[in-house]
Amino acid sequence: MQISTSSLILKRSVTGSPKLKGMPAPNMLRIIVVLGFVVLMLSGSYALAQDSEALYTQKCANCHAKDGSGHTSMTSKLAVPDLRSKRIAEISDTDLFNSIAHGTQHKEYPHAFLHIGMTEQQVQGLVKYIRVLQRSSQQSTPRGTAKP
Repeated sequence: MQISTSSLILKRSVTGSPKLKGMPAPNMLRIIVVLGFVVLMLSGSYALAQDSEALYTQKCANCHAKDGSGHTSMTSKLAVPDLRSKRIAEISDTDLFNSIAHGTQHKEYPHAFLHIGMTEQQVQGLVKYIRVLQRSSQQSTPRGTAKP
């Protein structure tokens, strides 16, 4: 893009700083840059959420079910917790991370995903996805009624 010097007219703003006609003000440039970063961050979070859901489906849903209920044919004889339950919801993110990553508090079935190829970021994504399952379960249950 070629800009001729005659099309850029230097003029003084109210504050006395020079402005180029046809060019965005410095504050506008800052706003554009900040908005660009926000869009990148949100799209990255969305991609992480999609990756976490796919990872959950691949690694966790066989035992914990797609909805997190823990009711699957594979686990009918194991005590697999409902990830949407109040007990699991009250566990801190750090403890839930350690449970998934290192297998803490797992006696009947193995968990140590951090030691068998998952990254810390993937395990953190699973923790966030489990929290999404919990929120969506709470929203689908009317207040005052209990799930069987």
